[in-house]
Amino acid sequence: MTAEGLYRITEKKAFRGLAELVEFYQQNSLKDCFKSLDTTLQFPFKEPERRAISKPTAGSTKYFGTAKVRYDFCARDRSELNLKEGDIVKILKKKGQQGWWRGEIYGRIGWFPSNYVEEDYSEYC
Repeated sequence: MTAEGLYRITEKKAFRGLAELVEFYQQNSLKDCFKSLDTTLQFPFKEPERRAISKPTAGSTKYFGTAKVRYDFCARDRSELNLKEGDIVKILKKKGQQGWWRGEIYGRIGWFPSNYVEEDYSEYC
């Protein structure tokens, strides 16, 4: 943060808040800041889930719906979820790296491959 209270990655652009900086770089490439990094932020830390709808749950987690796990999946790092066939995962977000959704299972939140689950559309009716 600068003395003026602004957030910067480079001198070219300043933001009033950290959330504004994150949102900007989700839609715009980081190559202006880092020449060899032509990508956007795909998995920002603690991203607010604005588009999710409220469902009545014990933890009052906001989610889109649920999906049944079709195949086991072993997480490769801490940002991913372990899935077991037959489990039910809450879908928190479908936007991210192509083919990956954000979800919650057993109190853990992380990313999982969308082709490993079958979405339950009955909640949308």
